[in-house]
Amino acid sequence: MAEEENQTDDAPAKRRLPIKMIIVIAIVMVVEGAVILGGVVLFGEDKPAVAAEGLKVDEKAAELELVEVLLIGDKFQNTRQGAQAYLYDATIYVLVRSKDQAEIEQEIEKNNSRISEEITEIFSRAEPAQLNEPDRLTLKRQILERCEKRFGDDAEGEPMVKDVVIANWKRFSSDL
Repeated sequence: MAEEENQTDDAPAKRRLPIKMIIVIAIVMVVEGAVILGGVVLFGEDKPAVAAEGLKVDEKAAELELVEVLLIGDKFQNTRQGAQAYLYDATIYVLVRSKDQAEIEQEIEKNNSRISEEITEIFSRAEPAQLNEPDRLTLKRQILERCEKRFGDDAEGEPMVKDVVIANWKRFSSDL
């Protein structure tokens, strides 16, 4: 047992944490943070408060924006496919500038029957290859030409109708 006591006495004594040193360092860090914060508050720039304004709409750009106007939505027949007759359900829009929208809508309403007749004529004269085009470019071009003649040019000399959009394109066999 005497040997055991000698071994424990020879072992180095356990060291405790230097609590005083930790407290001093913490106090120095808090003071340092307070000094830096005080310097920023005293010497920092005063920036004026920023208020968000509403979006400004450029009226000229809004007038030039293209909008879709319904030209006609109907079913058109084509019998040029030999013995087979097909019915095409289509909705056709014209793209016009927003400043011309009211005038175009008024013109469409006033000439609805004539426009319907012209579009029906285009469909009935169309060749099967033209009706089967995936992008329908030939039909769009023919309808655009008719619209340019009917609606004319605007005050700047440009056509009022910029493009034609054929939507809701469905083909049905009419020999059911």
